[in-house]
Amino acid sequence: MSEIVELKTELMSVSSQDVEALSSHLKAIKTFVSGELKNGIDKDYAIVPGTNKKSLLKPGAEKLMKLFGFSSRVECIEKTVSPEENFAMFIYKASVIHIKSGAIVAECEGICNSMERKYRNNQAMDILNTIMKMSQKRALVGAVILATGASDYFTQDEEEISIQRENKHKTVDDSKFKDVSPSEDLGSYTVLVGKHKGKTLSQVGEKDLSNYLTWMSKNQENPTGPMLELLNKGREFLRVGA
Repeated sequence: MSEIVELKTELMSVSSQDVEALSSHLKAIKTFVSGELKNGIDKDYAIVPGTNKKSLLKPGAEKLMKLFGFSSRVECIEKTVSPEENFAMFIYKASVIHIKSGAIVAECEGICNSMERKYRNNQAMDILNTIMKMSQKRALVGAVILATGASDYFTQDEEEISIQRENKHKTVDDSKFKDVSPSEDLGSYTVLVGKHKGKTLSQVGEKDLSNYLTWMSKNQENPTGPMLELLNKGREFLRVGA
């Protein structure tokens, strides 16, 4: 037992050299961020509108890696490509590696799918490359923040910036996403998204609609907009027709 206690004490001990190294590291980040990284959606980081949050972007992440002598490796660990469901998803893992020693300093996974707000009105098969690259970018930025200890300065919430920018240029009419009432002619409702886009619920049919709603419920954690509307109307259509 005493040997275990001694081992824990040794592992948890912090020397003055450790403190100095960490202090030097933090000072280097502060100096580099304030002096070298530029604010702008097409530059190193961007400030999320309406907040004081700074979102690290890929160019900034790459500069931080150079500062500390890091390289990166990105690999796909999971993907789903379904033309039938008009759905695609990629999950990539990024590893940040210390070039001199070859040691992996940090790892992070990034996910992107075709039902995200800024992609869901497109055909999934047409934007596969975009979704793939966004997954890679999210993984890399997250890993760099972990590896460099830059979380005091940056978040990786790039998606929030995109949503905020979109909202500046368009206004969504929430009234068309209201809950349905039994008095509506649900069968004539036209599907606005997904594999049955352009068809009415009657044309889709109860069996195919039921299967599709089941798939959506399993794969979409927080549906919004046209997807939420389809779920509401589809469920009510099936309930009324039962």
